[in-house]
Amino acid sequence: MNKLARVCSQLLCVCAVGGASEASGQTALAFDDPAAHGFSADLILGWQFTANTNMTVTSLGYYDAFQDGFFNDHEVGIFRVSDQQLLAATDVTTDDPLEGFFRYAEVNPLNLIEGETYFIAGLMQGVIVGKPAVDSLNWANEISFEGWAIDDSDTLEFPNSYSPTFDPWAASDGYLINANFRYVVPAPGTALVGLAGFALLRRSRSV
Repeated sequence: MNKLARVCSQLLCVCAVGGASEASGQTALAFDDPAAHGFSADLILGWQFTANTNMTVTSLGYYDAFQDGFFNDHEVGIFRVSDQQLLAATDVTTDDPLEGFFRYAEVNPLNLIEGETYFIAGLMQGVIVGKPAVDSLNWANEISFEGWAIDDSDTLEFPNSYSPTFDPWAASDGYLINANFRYVVPAPGTALVGLAGFALLRRSRSV
């Protein structure tokens, strides 16, 4: 093995160690099975949040009220609020793995930026949505929930009339929830490891 090949091999090992130190995956929202499961309709339903740190979305989820699968697929997507751009979307199907009360479909890694505000939404398409009690909601520390929004539509798009608000039923009943996501947070120092690796590779080329 020549010197350049050895350096590349070492660099791959370092990167692997850095990647392994990332969280295995966290859920943005979790709750116990709600006593009421809300209603069914053909709507876009979602919630706004701000990222409290840089993170990478790995999968999008849709609520499975009775944990027994869907009659049809459900599209879920994440929008950037500042320009209403759809950043990632996928169909969540009845064959996707169930975790808690959500089924999750993997997406290409999507980086969310600390301080940026986003909107995650799912198409209801006639199915029951979650309506968990307020005191059972567990939001991840890495995000700040900023209210929900709803709109009539049969396609996944940014709501025409967008004015997120805290659920009007929240004080006495619960929030309406259908979309969720899983994410990882890069381990501290991962970027520095990458820079050091590139420097090492550059130096090896000059030897």
